Amino acid sequence: MALIVLLCSISVGFAMGGGSGASGSKSHRGFEGKVVDAAGNNLKGVEITLVEVEDMTVQGVKDDSGSDSKKPLSRMTGSNGKYRFIAVRPGFYRVTFSMNGYQTLEKLMEFKRGSKDAVLNVKLPALEVATTTQVGN
Repeated sequence: MALIVLLCSISVGFAMGGGSGASGSKSHRGFEGKVVDAAGNNLKGVEITLVEVEDMTVQGVKDDSGSDSKKPLSRMTGSNGKYRFIAVRPGFYRVTFSMNGYQTLEKLMEFKRGSKDAVLNVKLPALEVATTTQVGN
């Protein structure tokens, strides 16, 4: 399976909004997007995983066991190819898009306080299938 890694130099923001509840608690904003194939068709069933990392590198924050210490968030695209994450804390994140038959796409992003919700639309390339032709006996 191919893995494509893109380092996003954009800062995607999350504003601290005033809470509407009686406690007056504040919540973080989220981000959403759409996943399509190379022809622009909506892709249903793409898994999007969001993992907080230490910085804008491929390596994540590791605990003593060597695994990511932050619990990943996961979503699946609907029939319209859309997904949405809400209440994400500011920080550095690895966002992975994966689906059988397609290349896995990974983006490294920084989410900051003070901006509007972000939109991250993705075109997921299909895996190339190698074919062989046997000639002769």
